[in-house]
Amino acid sequence: MDLESLRDFLAVVHEGSFVGAAKFRRTPKSTVSKRVQDLEASLGVRLLERTTRALRLTPEGQLLVERGQRIAEEADAVTALFQDRAGAPKGLLRVSCPQLFGQLFMGQIAANLLAQHNDLRLEVQFRDGPVDLIEEGLDCAIRLGELETSTLIARRFAQATNILAAAPAIATGLRRLDELDRVRTISYLSQGGAPGWRLFGPEGALSLPLRPQLQIGGMLALKAACVAGAGVAMLPAFVIAKELADRSLVHVLPDYVGPSPALSLVYPSNRHLSPRVRALSDCVAAAFPGGRI
Repeated sequence: MDLESLRDFLAVVHEGSFVGAAKFRRTPKSTVSKRVQDLEASLGVRLLERTTRALRLTPEGQLLVERGQRIAEEADAVTALFQDRAGAPKGLLRVSCPQLFGQLFMGQIAANLLAQHNDLRLEVQFRDGPVDLIEEGLDCAIRLGELETSTLIARRFAQATNILAAAPAIATGLRRLDELDRVRTISYLSQGGAPGWRLFGPEGALSLPLRPQLQIGGMLALKAACVAGAGVAMLPAFVIAKELADRSLVHVLPDYVGPSPALSLVYPSNRHLSPRVRALSDCVAAAFPGGRI
């Protein structure tokens, strides 16, 4: 029995169609169909009843699902064992990450990764919304925030802190939260919902409604407006690290911070951690040794 044919058959059952299995396996539909036919021929039984509307397992097909899943998992475990021993990542690694994070950090992370692994090739896509890793043919993704689905395994590296900042002229004398009423505020233009800040301070968590004079749909543009004196803004600390250091921006009301989303690398739960993904994971972890972005 051919192991790849077995994997294709299990994918057809799991996905409910040959088209879905082809996407999951990153294999042409015609190849999946032929492998399943070859598997049936080698076993001398029909595994699937095919109609124009649906697929149905035969009793023999159901038996193979029960036994075959264990066979495939054991084969994966053996493969992973020897890949781990070889420990040499090679081939193409496809990854997605948020655009802002990617623009600021992925160039250096990618350079470090490729310097360590000459046989590795890397493709990095910038995506700000949710991404279906299997549908898009991605090996893994770097995410900021909580996972949307339990079908992903995550390795957390660090947390990003959002803080309030302003140009020095605006920050002068701003010591209490209620004093925000006397200064201009500017905010990131998000999808839906009234403008406001979620803050965590001595009183615990609180929601602060805003009437910002500027809402803008880009974090770098928001930073530029803040530096130019447009008002107080909530910004990720990693985005304004240089401006805080050269004092073109001042951290205001330091007792209050915004949400602190986690930075994670995620990959599908139905795949073992490949040497390629592990190598990237280690490089991302090395980039943030203090657990903060």
